[in-house]
Amino acid sequence: MDCLGCICSFQVSRVCFAAGWGCPRLLRPAPPADRGRVAAGLLLDLFERVDLVEQDERLLAAAQRELQGPRVGRFTASSMQQFEPEEDMYDMVWLQWVLMYLPDDDLLKFLRRCTLGLTDTGVICIKENVVLEGNFTIDWDDNSVARLDAQYKAIFGRAGLYVVEEQEQPDWPSQLIPVKMYALRQKPGLRKPVLPRSPEQRDRHEEDERLQVEQQSQPQRQPRPQSQLELQPRSQPQPQLQPQKQRERAKRRQRTSRQQKTM
Repeated sequence: MDCLGCICSFQVSRVCFAAGWGCPRLLRPAPPADRGRVAAGLLLDLFERVDLVEQDERLLAAAQRELQGPRVGRFTASSMQQFEPEEDMYDMVWLQWVLMYLPDDDLLKFLRRCTLGLTDTGVICIKENVVLEGNFTIDWDDNSVARLDAQYKAIFGRAGLYVVEEQEQPDWPSQLIPVKMYALRQKPGLRKPVLPRSPEQRDRHEEDERLQVEQQSQPQRQPRPQSQLELQPRSQPQPQLQPQKQRERAKRRQRTSRQQKTM
């Protein structure tokens, strides 16, 4: 069983365990400044194997020193934008306080790649700061964004995922942005996305995806209402006279004109 993910709050983590209990393989991208303490404190006790992803090689080396044992899997130095899990590899992907650093487009692509890495019954677990009232917020100091609940769910849907379980972090300080957990699975009946591998294929794929999103965001044109004049029935054209009838009418006019002159 393998695992990739991240978590700090044990209590609210049960949401994901209820959705994916019995999943032995886990993938865990590490949040910034994390050295694998979540994996050591929780995940290694519950999964047969845990793989860790971290883009900072210094932090990754520290995690390798601290995490020991037969359940410790691979350590991968990669950003989320570049990371590509093996297909059908993980029963659970654990994402905590990392999605806030991805723009919407990168987040969508990352979730689709994570879906490729899931087994047929796999689960993606997410824990992030989520704005439940008002507008989303941006922290310019660390370049992170706290999205709305509706924004996250819209991105989940576009990635072909649906929410199995969701729960707000209990006993959270009111002055802080709320924290929420989501457990996601692939929508029934959907095939896993086939993502391009070569740089040229990716460029074409991303351009097609961008155009598709733009088309979906454009408002649909409504048919122009007809004016009152256009709704009125048009007058029928006068029938054209045959040449013979035209000559007879001309002769009658001439006779009438001569008679008037003689009078």
